[in-house]
Amino acid sequence: MGALALVPPRSTLIFDTLDRLGAVTYTARGLFVDRLGVVRIYQKQFPGGTANIVATTVDAYPDGELVTLDVAASGVSLTRGDCFVRVWVGQGVPPSAVRVGLIGAAYVTLQGCPGNLLQYSEPAIDAEVSPMFLALASPGAGTDLLFAIANAAFWELTAVSFRLVTSVAVATRQVTLLLADGVVPLIETPASATQVGSSTRDYVFAAYGYQPTSLVGTILTASPLLRFGKGMSLQTATTGLDVGDVISNVRLTGLRCVDF
Repeated sequence: MGALALVPPRSTLIFDTLDRLGAVTYTARGLFVDRLGVVRIYQKQFPGGTANIVATTVDAYPDGELVTLDVAASGVSLTRGDCFVRVWVGQGVPPSAVRVGLIGAAYVTLQGCPGNLLQYSEPAIDAEVSPMFLALASPGAGTDLLFAIANAAFWELTAVSFRLVTSVAVATRQVTLLLADGVVPLIETPASATQVGSSTRDYVFAAYGYQPTSLVGTILTASPLLRFGKGMSLQTATTGLDVGDVISNVRLTGLRCVDF
C-alpha cells in the first residue's frame, strides 16, 4: 500500500501498543503532503502502558496525505518480539475516537518496524501472538505464588518453573500447581516429589512433550498444557508452607495471545 488518500475531517491516528517490559517510550515519525502540496514531517512521542497490558494513544491525523510512517520503541533493552504496535485511522476528537481502518501492525524495536508501516505489516489478525518467557517477582516469605490475568489476554504455557527455599521447620512441603477461575481450582497438578526443611529445590512443571533440562535438585513434574485468560489465575498451594519459606526465580514459558 502506498500513500494514504485524504481522509475525512476530524480523523485521528490511533496507536495500540503492547510490550512485556513496561517503561517503554514510542516515537512515531512520518512524512505527509499537506493540502498545498508541501511535504511535511509528522512526529508523535508517547508512553507505553503497563507490561502485558494494551495501551492506546490517540493523535490528530496530519492535515494532508500520509506518505510514510514508522514507529520505534526506546527506554529499555529491547529485542524483537518485546513490543507490538497497531496503527489505525480513527474518527472523532482525541482522546475519544472510533477505529475505522487499520494502517499497519508490526513488532517494533529501537530501529523501528521492519519497514514503512504503510507498506509492511505483520499478519493482520485479531490478536497478537508471540513466544513468551516471563519472569515474575517473588511472592515473599511464607506466601504461595499467585499470578492473575487482568486484561483481555489468553495464555498457553508449556512450562512453569520456580525455586523453593525452605526454613528449618521440619514439616514436609507438598507443592501443587493450580489453575483457578477466581478462587475455584480448575486444574490441580501436585509436584512429583515432596521437600523437607532446610533445603533448596527447583520445580519445573512441564507440559507433555516439552523437555526442559533436568538438573540435580530439580523436581520435574508433567502437567497439562495450561490455557487460561482474563479473570483466571495461576497459583501454588503448598502443604506445610512455613513463614520462612521463600519462592523465587519464577518463570513462565509459552505463548501469549492478546486481543486488541
